[in-house]
Amino acid sequence: MRKSFLLLVLVLLPIDSALHAQGSISHAQITSFISQFSNNDSKVRLDAFYGLLDLTSSFNITANSYSIPEQTTTLLALAPSSDTDTIRLALINLLSQENVLVHASNQSFTGEQVLSEEYTDYYADLINVVVTLQDSRSIPALVGAITSGGTAVGALAAFGNASITAVLQQLSTSNEGVRGFATLTLIQMLDSTNFPKLSVPTIFGLQSGLIKAASFPESYIAVEAGKNLQQLDSKRVAVEIDIKPGRGVPSTINLTSKRKIPVAILSTPSFNALSIDTSTLTFGHTGYEHSLVSCNRHGEDANSDGLLDLVCHFSVSQTGFKVGDSKGILKGIAGTPGPVLFAGSGAVRIIDNHCDREEDDDCEDLEPRNR
Repeated sequence: MRKSFLLLVLVLLPIDSALHAQGSISHAQITSFISQFSNNDSKVRLDAFYGLLDLTSSFNITANSYSIPEQTTTLLALAPSSDTDTIRLALINLLSQENVLVHASNQSFTGEQVLSEEYTDYYADLINVVVTLQDSRSIPALVGAITSGGTAVGALAAFGNASITAVLQQLSTSNEGVRGFATLTLIQMLDSTNFPKLSVPTIFGLQSGLIKAASFPESYIAVEAGKNLQQLDSKRVAVEIDIKPGRGVPSTINLTSKRKIPVAILSTPSFNALSIDTSTLTFGHTGYEHSLVSCNRHGEDANSDGLLDLVCHFSVSQTGFKVGDSKGILKGIAGTPGPVLFAGSGAVRIIDNHCDREEDDDCEDLEPRNR
């Protein structure tokens, strides 16, 4: 019994000593390191960064980068509660500051190594620390580090709803690398861990971003964006639509018409068309055309089955239809229950007829004039 007790004491002593050492973190120690984060000398900032993390470690953290997430969590847990937010914001601001230096170095790169290996390791560690914070306030700083790749990209993808706007903005930059990594971030939002957390507006933004990236001149970006746009489409359920309800099949659409194209999205016992987020509706040649003009949100029974359907109107000039098209495609997202992506199509006949009797519905059914 006594032997067991002695063994227990011997085991607990090192643990208690370590906790005591870690628990001695003071406000003064924390502020002494954070105050150096604004120093113009990057070496001073680097030493202050590791010094802050080393407050909870008996070894030099630079020797084991894999301990950084654990050390960051421990630092926040053992720091005075009044200092935890200060630490978070200081680390986020430090990354923003280092981003400026890294970007400047990249722009002035002439073939020689501008940043030391020590600094690049520090920059990577700093990104890992900021990612560990899981703080949405870090999104601008992580966007600034997006070309660093994996860690920053993965974190931005995981933020999803909070980061989508900032990521989409990067698709408009002239920097090929930034646009490429922004596209990769959108692609990672599609994975099985991130996608279920996305809201309807985020999914629609993700779709719009992939469409834009698929048109980039850099083929390696465009091809991947196109592939993942198809992956997004694979998540859609099929719905039935009626283009120009009551006018027969195929529906004739005159490219010169100023009229709007009515499209009924039909409800079923398992799909309520009135749950559709109408801001996500696109219709036309590919189904991605932003041609929506208006919808009757109150619904109407377009096919006399006793269920209210959603009837929307689309601008002919924005549909992208061409003479010879035989199908009109509609895509969108229903908001309840949960985001439901859907698509539907209907037969069309496209004509280009400069009709003088625009007020007459039958005018669109005339054959094109010989010129």
